[in-house]
Amino acid sequence: MFRCVLRKVTRHGVSRRFCTRVRFAPSPTGKKRYDNRCRHMKPEQIREKLERGVPHVIRFKLDCGAEPFQDLIFGWSRHEVAAVEGDPVILKADGFPTYHLANVVDDHHMRISHVLRGSEWLVSTSKHLQLFRALNWTPPVYAHLPLLLNRDGSKLSKRQGDIYIQSFREQGFFPETLLDIITHAGSGFSSNRIGRQLDELISEFNISKITTHSALLDLDKLPDFNRIHLQRRIEDEGKCAVLVEKLRQFVLHTHESQIDDCAVLEAQYIQRVLQLRRGHICSLNDLLGPLYSYLWIRPHVSRQQLEEVTSEAANIITAVIQ
Repeated sequence: MFRCVLRKVTRHGVSRRFCTRVRFAPSPTGKKRYDNRCRHMKPEQIREKLERGVPHVIRFKLDCGAEPFQDLIFGWSRHEVAAVEGDPVILKADGFPTYHLANVVDDHHMRISHVLRGSEWLVSTSKHLQLFRALNWTPPVYAHLPLLLNRDGSKLSKRQGDIYIQSFREQGFFPETLLDIITHAGSGFSSNRIGRQLDELISEFNISKITTHSALLDLDKLPDFNRIHLQRRIEDEGKCAVLVEKLRQFVLHTHESQIDDCAVLEAQYIQRVLQLRRGHICSLNDLLGPLYSYLWIRPHVSRQQLEEVTSEAANIITAVIQ
């Protein structure tokens, strides 16, 4: 598919480039950019290099005088990418397309009407629009969203092992909790409140309410968000039944060798525990810790331990035995 697209866009200006990575020159912004030297190679020069098997990439010729475009979040934008970046690679030496070409082709063939993506791609949109124009395709409407940042202002990165979905799942956080805290950290709503569910997020969302500044994501608040959504699940009969079975498996895995009374594994008992602790716990994992171990394990207290707590130890022991 991409080869066919390249043949179509050749009339506008794509060419094989054999330049190495050291072919850089200063740009008006002070950053280094590709100097486009290989743009004007003669056909016989290209043929000679191809015959020798010299590796090459395919670059797209950028036009000067980028047209302005209207972004749904940032308003009218215009970026002179030809002046500051040089011609971008659209097909790598290994034959794979770069994002610049792939996203344009995919959006066209998938009939995408609106593209919502991170604001770091705002400056690249002008080159994507040039690609759409070269292919004689109608571009989608763009909306570039402000980035989510860590609480300290650093960029949220997948290199942080604890932001993987699996990590959140293992800690007992629900999908709706993550959706809630992310949308709460951002913008797009008339009011900022926690506890929204998916249907509420859909009905209340307004793209005109999205701001252009980055949002801080405070993951330390996740337990508070999760407590609300856990309470709702407990109050829902069907979802509560799922929680009961899940908690039963957790208890077996954590305390199986210490359980004396199998009644603590019965659904009715576990459901009663959940009902009594709703609004107080942030996840099912809370019920597995030392604070709530008495719910599953019969306490074993020696006379010495009891005497350290109260002087009435002898009377208590006598009363229990009787």
